Amino acid sequence: MYEDFILSINGNTTSGRVAFNLVKNCKTDEYPEGNCKMAWDRLVHKYAPKTATSYFKLKKQFTNSKLESAEDDPDAWITDLESLRVKMDQVNISSKMSDMDFIIHILTNLPKEYEVAVDTLKGKMQDKSNPLSIKTVGSKLNARLDCLSVKQEKIKEEKVVTML
Repeated sequence: MYEDFILSINGNTTSGRVAFNLVKNCKTDEYPEGNCKMAWDRLVHKYAPKTATSYFKLKKQFTNSKLESAEDDPDAWITDLESLRVKMDQVNISSKMSDMDFIIHILTNLPKEYEVAVDTLKGKMQDKSNPLSIKTVGSKLNARLDCLSVKQEKIKEEKVVTML
């Protein structure tokens, strides 16, 4: 396993050489072939710092993230947001983002073409018996993307017909 770890690092770049040396130097008397746990801990310490600066950087990325175009896949965007959320929660252990705050960020950072879906989802936020989930939001946004894609196809077809 340790050998696989070493072999997975690209030593042709400066950052790759740093990572390689962090892992390579994890041999001990107890583990002469190398200690995977020690190597992993060193890499996490180096590349996933838990500092205020890294938290602010992640928070800024999260806050500025929006679905730029109605043609972009909302699932990919939400997945990126979830990744940022997890990283922020790991850095700032004392304060984790709630699902509702996460959903509100999603709903307030969509293109205008999603207004219909947003209005529907906002209404569902009030339902205490069936709380709105991130999965439901993603499904609704994907359904809206499908509708928008069909509409775009029709517009393209109409343009081709009028050109003929």
